[in-house]
Amino acid sequence: LSPSVGLVQCIGRSVGLETWLHSAHARAHKAGTDQLSLQECSTRMADAARLDDVEAKRSGATSFQDAVRVQAGSHTAAAWAAVMASTRPLLHRVLEEGFASPDIWFERRIALSRSLAVSSVAGWLAGLGERTPHNMLIDVSSGEVVHVHLQAILDQQAAHGRIPQLSGGVPLRLTRELVDALGPTGVEGVFRSSCEHTLRLLQTEAVGKALLTLLEAFADDPLREWEAASGLDGAGLRGGAKEMQARMDAEVALLQVQQKLAGTDEHTVVSVESRAQLLIQQATDEALLMGMPAEWQAWL
Repeated sequence: LSPSVGLVQCIGRSVGLETWLHSAHARAHKAGTDQLSLQECSTRMADAARLDDVEAKRSGATSFQDAVRVQAGSHTAAAWAAVMASTRPLLHRVLEEGFASPDIWFERRIALSRSLAVSSVAGWLAGLGERTPHNMLIDVSSGEVVHVHLQAILDQQAAHGRIPQLSGGVPLRLTRELVDALGPTGVEGVFRSSCEHTLRLLQTEAVGKALLTLLEAFADDPLREWEAASGLDGAGLRGGAKEMQARMDAEVALLQVQQKLAGTDEHTVVSVESRAQLLIQQATDEALLMGMPAEWQAWL
């Protein structure tokens, strides 16, 4: 609500995605199933990213696509391949451990698939972008995915510098651990159909207007969040100039939401099915995932 005031909700019977994965992989590493610990994975990816940053600057890369081309066959690509080969996804066990009955397990897996699809599409639309593991919980009583830390909405997280402004970057979190939790069909079946249904529902007039009204409240109150997100604090701008720039940034963010609701992409109308395919394709593209900051733990 403000830098010093907020709302806190307690979500009972939930476990943090990062907490569960770190615990599960620690056991797997101790048992010899994982050849690398998650700390070693983080270190390798961070070191490789630093080396590639130097090479990218030397090559004069100016865009995300340029950076990806520089990384192809580079330190990051090699580190990513090593991490993928030395660990295996384990998130499917979160439902196996909690629900012994096959019928209940199946119901909870469907709930996980649907909730992940709905929250992922809604997060993409609202500008939450790629989520780090500590921003997601799993309700162990229902199997549903719950997102937390929603204050960085309307791409404010990108403007804050915690997420780089990447053209064509990862739109939502759909890493191999989450795909593993979806079951044998992966992103097909329930997850894809739920994504398409969510997109179709959001593009209806009534739902679209309601959502825009809600997001406009986030953009308007308080504007100080936009001033900080826009890098205007300490930028030498005063009073009205800071507020005007903050307003412009908020309006741009809302315009992007309107374009998503209209189903347009660079003035071209995109079908629901094509949009869902594009989101899934980008979210699972290893060339994009390996370019994410190491602290996002995109290999999980």
